[in-house]
Amino acid sequence: MKKTENNCNIRRWDVLKRELTNLGPGEFLQKLAKLPDYTLIDVRTPEEYAAGSLPNAINMDFLGDDFWDAFEAIDKERPVLVFCRSSRRSVRTAMFMKNGGFREVYNLDGGLNKLLEQFPGVLVAPMNQQG
Repeated sequence: MKKTENNCNIRRWDVLKRELTNLGPGEFLQKLAKLPDYTLIDVRTPEEYAAGSLPNAINMDFLGDDFWDAFEAIDKERPVLVFCRSSRRSVRTAMFMKNGGFREVYNLDGGLNKLLEQFPGVLVAPMNQQG
């Protein structure tokens, strides 16, 4: 049997991300400043959220039992901006939203880790539980 080389070096994760509108930290903050009306969603755990989040963010724990109920309650016609710690959970959430008929969805590429590298002090802490 002839052995063939795998010439496809594209990771599945990169393919998934290409389907989304991913914004770098500066672009993400600019989008928040420019949009007149939006929903900002932090998909980290309640403990992560309580330690600090972006102003006006709603906590919707990607790993929580009530994730899908919260997901269904979001207005699909409003722009939605999604973030987490590293963008792993937010990419998945943004893809669910895109496939679920949301009109306009933005993902924070690199998550809060990347944002805080470039813009330290942007978090509000501690947060009251919302969402």
